[in-house]
Amino acid sequence: MSDNTSRTARLRQLLRRGSDGGAGTPIDESRQASSPEMVEEKRPPKRVCPRLPDWVFTLSGSELQKMLDYSGKDLGSGVNRGDRRPVPVADTIPPALTVTDYLAHRQRSVAIRLIMDCAENKPGSVLEFVQRCDADELRRVWAGTKGADALITTATAGPIPVLALLAAELLDRAHRWQDLGELGRAAESVGYRANQLFRDYVHADEMDARKAAWGREAHHRC
Repeated sequence: MSDNTSRTARLRQLLRRGSDGGAGTPIDESRQASSPEMVEEKRPPKRVCPRLPDWVFTLSGSELQKMLDYSGKDLGSGVNRGDRRPVPVADTIPPALTVTDYLAHRQRSVAIRLIMDCAENKPGSVLEFVQRCDADELRRVWAGTKGADALITTATAGPIPVLALLAAELLDRAHRWQDLGELGRAAESVGYRANQLFRDYVHADEMDARKAAWGREAHHRC
């Protein structure tokens, strides 16, 4: 075979490889896709998607809304409370600039209840709550419930992306609630049940230590 013939054959081979999208070329093992068994589920780091205590996600929709609405303002009743700490309260409805703003605030309330008051599979973390801020995901969760589609449409209709804004709002609050003082005041604004859940969470280690000590004392007495 002459040199020209061999060059022509090599050129045709290169052109064929290019037209096949590189088929026939050796694959770099480092670029090969990992097998399904080797793929690990990746979650956002804590600094992006902070964690909240489990008890927060046992609250009802109305209770969580009160926590989200709490802005750090205290009850200004004008009464001299002496040494008692002012009771934190949730914000009232913000002044609506337009009818659209007012309706969006009401839609937000419906959305929170759809996410938190589902019959089964309540969200158990910030990430799961954010994942529920999606109309298709809500329809999946509420599938088979009479009237659910109408409620979800009510919460998502209109020009304002209520679900996306709610997800961003919870993420922002979750970052603030990494401070236990902030979380405690927000829980106190909800009422007795949330406040008690917060106290049990904060003092859980202390209570466990007391139980362990009591167990040791009982053992020694025996």
